[in-house]
Amino acid sequence: METVNFDSDQTIKKAARIGGISYVLLILLGLFAELFVRSSLITGTMTETVSNITSNELLFRLGFFSDLLMVLLDITVGIALYVIFRNLNKTLAMTGLILRMIQSVLLAMNLQRMHTALLYFKNDIIEPVFSQILGIYQLEMFRYGYFLALVFFGLYLIVIALQFRQTDYFNKIVVFFIGVSGTLYVADSIVNFIFPQFKMYTGSNVSMLIWIVTEFAIAIGLIRLSFRKKSFYKR
Repeated sequence: METVNFDSDQTIKKAARIGGISYVLLILLGLFAELFVRSSLITGTMTETVSNITSNELLFRLGFFSDLLMVLLDITVGIALYVIFRNLNKTLAMTGLILRMIQSVLLAMNLQRMHTALLYFKNDIIEPVFSQILGIYQLEMFRYGYFLALVFFGLYLIVIALQFRQTDYFNKIVVFFIGVSGTLYVADSIVNFIFPQFKMYTGSNVSMLIWIVTEFAIAIGLIRLSFRKKSFYKR
């Protein structure tokens, strides 16, 4: 019979601590970038959006930097959760890691659209009206790039929920809602691509609440795990 070499409890606790703290920072940076930057600067009209961004360039750049840090923390969290779950089900753990890495790559590549939009707004070569249209187009592409990344993030949450179910540590109700939120992310992103006239959750108060609750539930669970005295693995 093949012997499974479980990671030590110290290894699990260290990974949980790093993952949990990274998740908290990720949430705070995400809230700043979405609520205090994009929601306040990117409004309904082209003229207002261009004026807001060019007159608050530092804030816009800070939002860009926050998103960049989020990507780096995404990678950290993905690796930490892989370390925690790889001995329970390596296939699921690796699947989750791959999905999170794909999401991180898509988000990183998508960030250049924000910077490109700023370059268009500030250029003095192209006619202002054309440069503004091109900049707004980049912001719209950024929005759809986010939808694409959220497909993989939603699938990742579903995989994480399946992994959480394999332990007796995570609350089953919380695990259920993590899976539900992952399903909603996938469904919402697909609908925005196929039926853009319909708006479900992304960008709404409902989606923001789901995102915050889900992310905090995982973050708090990981931080609590780092202080757990009992062995993490079911024997």
